[in-house]
Amino acid sequence: MLRLRRLLTARHAALVHTHSSVDSWIGGIAGRSLRLPVVRSRHVTIAVPRRRALVYRLAHRVLTSADRVTSVLVEAGVDPAKIVAVPPGVDTDRFHPDVSGARLRDELGLRGPVAGLVANVRGSKGHDVFLDAAGAIAAVAPDARFLIVGDGVGFDEVRSRVRARGLEGVVIMTGFRRDIPEVMAALDVLVLPSVRSEATSQVVPNSAARCSQMSQL
Repeated sequence: MLRLRRLLTARHAALVHTHSSVDSWIGGIAGRSLRLPVVRSRHVTIAVPRRRALVYRLAHRVLTSADRVTSVLVEAGVDPAKIVAVPPGVDTDRFHPDVSGARLRDELGLRGPVAGLVANVRGSKGHDVFLDAAGAIAAVAPDARFLIVGDGVGFDEVRSRVRARGLEGVVIMTGFRRDIPEVMAALDVLVLPSVRSEATSQVVPNSAARCSQMSQL
């Protein structure tokens, strides 16, 4: 905390913005001690025990990614007057119907139908559910391919499960990519099988923005 306090001073920080438990305590105390405004963001719908809601008192303002997250915090005793819900937006300059997925399909050698999961690779995103579906579909549609796009703490574990299930030929793990609009354009089906804590996914509205109906709305 003392190192962070020195860093905030050296960088002439105007605001401290925290996102998880440990940094909210350390950053919150450091920011408060320097009389800086402190903002805490909450992105997931996991319940917060009242005894753990104390850290939110360090924040002058709490940002949530959905109204449901706001409800979770209010139920935990956080002052609703300091909470603001800010759902994710869509960058329609990047995600629009004219984006082509042809280059990516050529790069990965995709010829048949393609389903994809675009997400941080961790347990809550439901990669096991995706692999279950991939195995079942591949058994009746051998030309289908399945992309797992993204990186994260669970990457190696998911890759091991792909091998253990004998799905190396049909499941392609791309790792981290920046060309997500092109990835989505290459897919026939986007899948988001989150099993818990998803508040407001950015992937779904970004994918929907590729449809002309969404762009007109």
